[in-house]
Amino acid sequence: MRRQIDWATGKPSEYLTLNLQSELAATSGRFRQAHDLSRRATDMAARRNLLEFAGNQTALTAEWSAELGDCRQARENIARASAYPHTPIYLVRTSLAHALCGEVRQAQTLTDEMVRQYPGVPVVEVLGPLAQAAIEIRRGNRTQALQILQSVSRYESASYFWQTYLRGQIYLSEKKGAEAAAEFQKIIDHRGWSPTSAMHVPAHLGLARAAVIQGDLAKARKSYQDFFALWKDADTDLPIMIEAKKEYDKLR
Repeated sequence: MRRQIDWATGKPSEYLTLNLQSELAATSGRFRQAHDLSRRATDMAARRNLLEFAGNQTALTAEWSAELGDCRQARENIARASAYPHTPIYLVRTSLAHALCGEVRQAQTLTDEMVRQYPGVPVVEVLGPLAQAAIEIRRGNRTQALQILQSVSRYESASYFWQTYLRGQIYLSEKKGAEAAAEFQKIIDHRGWSPTSAMHVPAHLGLARAAVIQGDLAKARKSYQDFFALWKDADTDLPIMIEAKKEYDKLR
């Protein structure tokens, strides 16, 4: 990997390898580094007038931040991304970020814009309902959210784990430990669906929380330990890490 990065340095495609490094850092929980690399990649792309790419990737950093509970960073990235073209990918990612941070009005506005501006576009057909499902979860409409997810279940392997993750979160909130565990295990078992997804390691945390609901404390401890081991080099101030350590301490 280092050979490929060195080869691309100084070439027109360098922004792509910077972006891949950013996504790799995110999968390892090194989000400060991920944001720095992403910012360099998007700035480089913007200078080459690749504005859609720059906007899509900046929106991705907002999605990461919201997923891990850092809504301040998510809002900053959404603000940066808003200066770029509002592509379908941008709209999905920023809508999801707003929804995860509880900003339902902003999320719905972006989702409505996506449906209005891009009717029939495949990305909208596949990913648009995921943003709406996240909004319904925040509204407390979990049954409706599950129905939305079921309507696009045939696209599960192409949804960057969002279908699976959202169902898992719904089942956790409903104290359905076995169902939640099945969803998070699916993420772990199907890494190839999205190899650089930032959700892969947090899926172990989802398994731990599901095991607590089921009363299997030995399995819960093991899953927490797996999560900490996989993110041993992660930023220690990530909200998701802080919460996980508090939860784990209660089991010790």
